Amino acid sequence: MVRTKEEAILDLTKVDEIGKTTAGCLYSIGIKNPDDLASANAQAVADAFSRGERGKGFYNVSVNSVQKWILAAKSGNWKYSRAKERLAAIEQRARENKIEYDIDHEAFREFFGEDTKNRECKYCGISEADIQRLLAENKILRKNIDIRGKSMEIDRKDPKKGYIHRGEDDSNIVICCYWCNNAKTDEFDAEEFEPIGEAMRKVWEKRLRS
Repeated sequence: MVRTKEEAILDLTKVDEIGKTTAGCLYSIGIKNPDDLASANAQAVADAFSRGERGKGFYNVSVNSVQKWILAAKSGNWKYSRAKERLAAIEQRARENKIEYDIDHEAFREFFGEDTKNRECKYCGISEADIQRLLAENKILRKNIDIRGKSMEIDRKDPKKGYIHRGEDDSNIVICCYWCNNAKTDEFDAEEFEPIGEAMRKVWEKRLRS
């Protein structure tokens, strides 16, 4: 798939310690994605930054710093940037609302998946790809869709319990869409919400067929 310059720079910023300016400079010297960075030569990158025009964002960077970028790219953690963002949001919500928080980070990363994963709502079954299609066809009416709605969220199955996920068999969280998360609130548990989720599934299926 062909990536635009903006998309490529965004992908590069997913690597730890790489900001937008650095990503733009890397793109300018031919490093157009994290995989390119993972196979780059640290000395060559440092030299290219040293020769680059200061007016275009280039700056002097040490070989050691570039080696850290390369190691971060090789680690593959950048593939899970959305999981990292979602986990941070859960942590903040738990802290602000004094909700129990006990999530194993590695288990959560496996549960939420890589950025490219097409996640589905546990309750109504809509997927992130379905949402993108409905948006393209102007079949979603939510006005603030850029704030919430395009990507899946995390819900506590039992609202009386906290954000708990120690593994597949010891978890109180599920992946769900904005609409189900908003409708379920902290009032219903997963079993009580099932018929509502099924009703919403029928609405989405009708819109997807029309």
